[in-house]
Amino acid sequence: MKSVSLYLFAVACCFLFTRCEKDNHIETIINNYAFNDSSSLHPMNAVFTELVKKYNAEGYPGFVLCEYDSINGLWIGAAGKSCIETNTPMTITTLHHSASVSKMYIATTILKLYEQGKLRLDDHVKDYLPADVSEIANLGKATIKNLLNHTSGIFDFDNDPKIYADQINDPFCVKSWRDHLNRYVKGKNAVFPVGAGVDYSNTNFTLLGLIIENVTKKPLGDVIDELIIKPCGLTETYYKSSPGYPAIPGIPNSYFEHYDGTIQNCTDMQLHFSSVSMGHEGMIASPRNYVMFLHQLLGNKILKPETLALMKEFVDVPNSTINFGLGLFSVDTPIGEVIGHSGGGFGTMTFLIQIPDKKRTIFFATNLGSIFKSDLSDKFYTDVLYDIVEKSEY
Repeated sequence: MKSVSLYLFAVACCFLFTRCEKDNHIETIINNYAFNDSSSLHPMNAVFTELVKKYNAEGYPGFVLCEYDSINGLWIGAAGKSCIETNTPMTITTLHHSASVSKMYIATTILKLYEQGKLRLDDHVKDYLPADVSEIANLGKATIKNLLNHTSGIFDFDNDPKIYADQINDPFCVKSWRDHLNRYVKGKNAVFPVGAGVDYSNTNFTLLGLIIENVTKKPLGDVIDELIIKPCGLTETYYKSSPGYPAIPGIPNSYFEHYDGTIQNCTDMQLHFSSVSMGHEGMIASPRNYVMFLHQLLGNKILKPETLALMKEFVDVPNSTINFGLGLFSVDTPIGEVIGHSGGGFGTMTFLIQIPDKKRTIFFATNLGSIFKSDLSDKFYTDVLYDIVEKSEY
């Protein structure tokens, strides 16, 4: 989701502080996922260790960085707290909310169904959706590909100011994906005619999640599990069908930053948002598993080479450093292009990217959110990204 204006953020924090004075932290366990951690032998061990400590010291409650390439192997490090209230440390096995990084998993699932001949990318979206969703503008002409690369012109529910007013007054008022569409999308004009522009829309991926369910006649979580999680060996990855989801043991507490710089727990809001989301966010995984997924995806281990080539056909976004593929971003940084996706929620910010020429896959995250705008959230998507990518160009 996207950030709100500074004014609305200040108002939101005032209301939320009044509503959430009581400590609402959850008990956080330390996972014991077994793997051979050879980070101390990595040539950049000292540099990466200092990076993780640096960003924790700058105000992020907890911070984790994980990098992998086939020559140097895996490096993973963490600093700070997964729960401030109980002084529980952030560790290398702490799980992390994906936020919009989930969109890569959804897009990959759509493309797996495409490879199986169960849908075509130029099929019209309306042919795969329940009748009660048909009132959305542009739905009649948009194709599945238009949803994947954000050229549908379909209104993003995150762009309705009412969504932030609702989150201030009752953060738990949205009960399902239908609520998202009914409250914030239906009745809204399209942003532009189908294919006439490009505009990021969470709604696109809600619709893609529904398409997956309609094509397979199975719950979205079961399909992701069958087509991605199990075949890729992602034993530390959890989604809708995982027992206890979204309160998976080992997740961190979630926080947001007040306009005065203080930090407040919003774990219950983050968990609720994950539970009612459809397609546009909600994955939970370990840093190592996030890296394993993207390494396999961009290494032609999940999709056929010709399908992956389609996924990497990027559409230029005017006046932006980000271009959109099919569920992928291409991001221009001061040292060159990286490919992947970012995410931000009530109490999480994430990046899962690869430096193409190095085939070096990087995941970094914090348990601080970006929905309510702050200095730390702004910095995460620019300075922190550029710093980590620069240090990874060794």
